[in-house]
Amino acid sequence: MSEFSHDVAHLEKNVDGLLTLLETFVRSNKREDIVNYFYKKGFTTPAEYKLIAAALESMLQQAQALAANYEAVQKGVAMVVEGQ
Repeated sequence: MSEFSHDVAHLEKNVDGLLTLLETFVRSNKREDIVNYFYKKGFTTPAEYKLIAAALESMLQQAQALAANYEAVQKGVAMVVEGQ
């Protein structure tokens, strides 16, 4: 591959892999699988609650960053194609 060649198939494979992973995650993980436990008597100690809350907050922030990054890539690709 020359310095000016691009492995477009690799880029496409990464997009497909990302979307497949996210689709599988959404299909296989149900809200009830976690939330129902929150309401069971003796759910958790205050320390465990803090750990769970922090983990969920971190996952939410990562998902928001992923969505923002994907949108930025979409916009960037469109700009490149449009010659901007």
